[in-house]
Amino acid sequence: MKFEMVQNSRLSKEIKGWPKNAEEKTLSEISSQGWSLLNGDLPLPVATLKQSVIEDNSNWMRLFTEKYGARISPHGKTTMAPQLFQRQLEDGAWAITVAAPVPVPPPMPAVMKAMWLPSRWSMISSSASRAASRPTSG
Repeated sequence: MKFEMVQNSRLSKEIKGWPKNAEEKTLSEISSQGWSLLNGDLPLPVATLKQSVIEDNSNWMRLFTEKYGARISPHGKTTMAPQLFQRQLEDGAWAITVAAPVPVPPPMPAVMKAMWLPSRWSMISSSASRAASRPTSG
């Protein structure tokens, strides 16, 4: 995974869930901000992740796909987290599912090998994802 690209991606108030008065930051700068969910620094709703649960789910998913030969494509639009997408792909997912075409944030195509649109029974490759995320004129 191209973590450097992800860590250096710039985030700002255009991102859903960004703190109201916060200036633009790179992903790598966020941990030093001292923002607290419990102090109300982040707008709701907020998802929190527990590393031990992610590890357990990751191990289970990998074992399940290996044991049963399952081909899975987990839903990804909710998190829009390239680190989770990459982990799911490494654990046996063949693609990440989205319900409808969505703008794909800049680091996403670099880490995704495929995005699956089951409602249309079609697959969009990374290059098509980049094209779909570009605004159109007119």
